[in-house]
Amino acid sequence: MEVVLRLDTKHQLGEGIVWIEDAAAQMGAFFCVDIHDRNIVSFGVDSASCRIWEAPERVGWIIPTAVTGLYLAGFQSGFALLGLGDGVDVLKVTPAFPDRPFMRLNDACADCNGVVWAGSLNCDDETSSDGELFRYSADDRLIAVDTDYCVANGPAISPDNRLFLHTDSGRRIIYAFDFDATYSALQNKRIWRSFDVAEGSPDGMCFDAAGNLWVAHWGAGLVSQFAPTGALLQRVRLPVSNVTNLAFGGPHLDRLFVTTASVGLDAETLSQERLAGGIFEIVGHDSTGLPTRRFGSRQDRPNSLPPSASLVTDSTTPIVKRQ
Repeated sequence: MEVVLRLDTKHQLGEGIVWIEDAAAQMGAFFCVDIHDRNIVSFGVDSASCRIWEAPERVGWIIPTAVTGLYLAGFQSGFALLGLGDGVDVLKVTPAFPDRPFMRLNDACADCNGVVWAGSLNCDDETSSDGELFRYSADDRLIAVDTDYCVANGPAISPDNRLFLHTDSGRRIIYAFDFDATYSALQNKRIWRSFDVAEGSPDGMCFDAAGNLWVAHWGAGLVSQFAPTGALLQRVRLPVSNVTNLAFGGPHLDRLFVTTASVGLDAETLSQERLAGGIFEIVGHDSTGLPTRRFGSRQDRPNSLPPSASLVTDSTTPIVKRQ
């Protein structure tokens, strides 16, 4: 595998990359964000430039909805339904932290029922375990289904809708859950893979069509492909330390793009990593990705949760916190 710089965006904290297809226009584009600069960014697979919208607050991710032209974004304060035209047209925000302004949403994905799963973190202290994993459905129902995360990151769901992976970057652990596609519910939390210091922290991630997991390594300058068992299949090094997220895109979902960050690097490191914050492509990986799922699409069943809980961390103890 090789790494090619596609856009020298110099993002402070590039994140949330996703491929969004416009079926009516028969075209698509990558979208990502710069969290600290409060920017939503869009570009084509072979673009030499990008389009930028300024959000009203920090934004961690953007996901398409079942309605073309409408998006769900992870604002610092909560889940924002918005349109993108000449500017960012915010239609509605569902607060996630009404009494905790130091928190923000961090990374997210949609499942097969159009439910969005999103993690959070404490902006003031990323070593604290204030982070949560949220389940947000199209009827505006928001539930925190898991807690005790330092930096919640990278939810991803396997192609067969049976395995849900979620990361605590602060602890360098990817957790696994059994995913119930009927109810959009989780159970049986366990450690899927732990990372040593030399590997950095697992950050954003995505599955390919074969069921292998691709992981961005914050602090180590790596992207890795793992088998469903957690075994390392292949790994490539980037010319920057802080690799944040990745996504497949393009007409055939065979283009793998990666976001990075410049935040957290001292002056000496920045002088050596002049491409930090850029957007890269990994070529020669021989994989294809999965179509991006949309918020509110297909059979969203927010009222069909099991009567006891929406998440079971072991065989006996359910935890649910309703917002």
